[in-house]
Formats: sequence, C-alpha cells, structure tokens
Amino acid sequence: MLDLGAGEGRQVLAAVRKGAKVFAVDKQAVLPIAATDPAVTWIQTTIEDYDIPKGAFDLIVMKNVIHFLKREFVQHSLASSIVQGLRAHGTLYISTFGQNDIVFQKSLQGYYTDEELQDIFHPIVFEDSVQEIVQDDHPPYGSHEHLLMKYIGRKA
Repeated sequence: MLDLGAGEGRQVLAAVRKGAKVFAVDKQAVLPIAATDPAVTWIQTTIEDYDIPKGAFDLIVMKNVIHFLKREFVQHSLASSIVQGLRAHGTLYISTFGQNDIVFQKSLQGYYTDEELQDIFHPIVFEDSVQEIVQDDHPPYGSHEHLLMKYIGRKA
C-alpha cells in the first residue's frame, strides 16, 4: 500500500494492523509508533517530489489530499504516476472535499467532478463513490461541516 499524504500516519497504522506493508509519503513528521514499525517505510517528502515506483502497489490511498495539490500537477504528472504505480487490477482510494464545500470553496487548489476524476485517472474506473457531510472544528473556522467525496477505483 502507498499512502500519499499520510499525515501523522493513523491510517497507516490501521493498515499495518491488518497485515499490510505500507509506504507512507508526507512532508511532515510521522507518529513515533509508525516510524518504528518494520512494516512501514516512511518517506518524508512532498508528493510532488516523490517518484512512485512503477507496478509496485496493489492499493494507493490519497485521503483528503488531492484538493491541496495544484490542478496542473495532478492532471499532468501525478495521475499518470499513480496509474503506472498500480499493479494490474490495483485499487485507488481518493477522498476529497466536494465542489459545494462551503468552508474551502475558494481556498483550495482544485475541486474535481466525478467526470473529471474519471478522465484524469483513466484507465482507472471508479466503481463506487460516496458523498457525506462530516463535522470539523478548528481555527479559523470554528465548528463547521465539510462535504466529503470518497472514490474507489480499480485499474483496468
């Protein structure tokens, strides 16, 4: 599994508990427990600077990351690297704030429609998508909601 934008490593640890070997990429420091787990290879760098190895992963995860990346980078570099990094029939999981997210509507790099994600990540076919409202509470917004979109796709 490759986790792009792993954050503190919480989902990394959940995957390791289920027996996965995980490569975690993030520009920030990882939770200490994840850094010492032999099943985790922590790569402290930006997504833009990480070269995804070809055909190396059955699962690539981008949880709440894609909307912070420049649209041009996603469309012209990252998407093809992800497609090449997945093995045949590999799975891509993306969660992102939806276009109608009130808080971040004007401040993020890119929102994507279902159709745009399908085009950008072709030949990955998104088989399932879920939309949900999630609660959040942090400065400067205080208590608020986000429209979260979740996509699961498989490489053809």
